[in-house]
Amino acid sequence: MNESILKTADKLSADGKKIAEIFSNMSEIQLDKVLYSSEFDIWKVRDVLAHFVFAEKGFLNLFKEILQGEEGSPADFDIDLYNQKMMRDYKYQDLHSLIGEFTDTRKLTLEFMDSLNLEELNTVGRHPALGMTTLSEMIKMIYLHNQIHLRDVKKILE
Repeated sequence: MNESILKTADKLSADGKKIAEIFSNMSEIQLDKVLYSSEFDIWKVRDVLAHFVFAEKGFLNLFKEILQGEEGSPADFDIDLYNQKMMRDYKYQDLHSLIGEFTDTRKLTLEFMDSLNLEELNTVGRHPALGMTTLSEMIKMIYLHNQIHLRDVKKILE
């Protein structure tokens, strides 16, 4: 594994522990605060953890498909529609289950990363938000994606 992806693995490992700790220490009042709302949906703070779980699981599947020679996410992929659909499956899971599923999924992500060689990290496929890019860049995006949402959670809880 190259130095850049090792740094990403370290960030993802630390990020995983931090996220589990943050959500474990939130009160019900904090977890139930509305974070995002639109005419189609409302996400509470707790829903962000569900989003982390289904997004990362989806990315792991996407990465494996790309390594098998598939193009990746469809060119016309609708992220908002995907999030709405997936949230229906996760929205009402209890917090303890979500934290466990998040931790297990992050472990799988780190194991997957550890299995990749440089050539595989440079495999190009379509990411739903980034478009055509390398697996290495897609993996980095997991960390950045979570940081964006955590920043929004922090703002709403201040």
